Amino acid sequence: MLNVSGDVKTTGNFEFDGMLTTTTTENQIFGSYNDTSNLSNLSDRNVIIGHQAAEGAQSGRSNVVIGYFAGYNLNGDSNVLIGTAAGAGGTFSNQLHIRDLVYGEFDNDLLQVKGELKVDENIETDGNVIIDKDGDDLRAAGAANNVEMISLIISADGSINSNVTGSSGITTSLSDETYTINYNNHFSDIPAVTITCLSTTARTRIGQIITLGIGKVTYKVKSENNNSETDAMTIVNIVGKR
Repeated sequence: MLNVSGDVKTTGNFEFDGMLTTTTTENQIFGSYNDTSNLSNLSDRNVIIGHQAAEGAQSGRSNVVIGYFAGYNLNGDSNVLIGTAAGAGGTFSNQLHIRDLVYGEFDNDLLQVKGELKVDENIETDGNVIIDKDGDDLRAAGAANNVEMISLIISADGSINSNVTGSSGITTSLSDETYTINYNNHFSDIPAVTITCLSTTARTRIGQIITLGIGKVTYKVKSENNNSETDAMTIVNIVGKR
């Protein structure tokens, strides 16, 4: 261990294969560098690991920087930068960069993933889940295994209000307070159907399936008193085997 109470100066490159620790500022730096002069711009509580990680730093406090060339020219606080050249050359704070695959903002509770995200278990959230915002690439989970999902929004009058997966060949109607959705030629077996009611009044409305078959489902919208109503929009999700 080398303890230095003052500055360390060199006329050439400074290379080390161990840990460089500044006890007064609580910075922990481990790596090898072509130029260490700008590392003194780091304020405090930074953890830097990797060849030329945070080299050329302009400022920085409470950052975690791991990887070759990660955080090069670092200028910001409370960032987590992981992977080759992660966050290099940027001026920002409170961000997460894992290569160019994962991006996050700690102060805005934001996490973005570039490419496919595979989840083997359920996802729970207290907020909104936005899937394929522009609506051009939505596929149901299990599509490769011949599983199809149809999602429809049915207006109170029985017509299709809008849809998220396409309603080709699907018809809807309302008669005698019974809603009918025909989806012939979509499934080879009886699908699973869920109905969510969006009432236009302050009253509670519940979707009740009357009949369910391979090509058709009928349902009613019920009130708290079990009366049939036609004042609620319904979101209908149908999932089954092609």
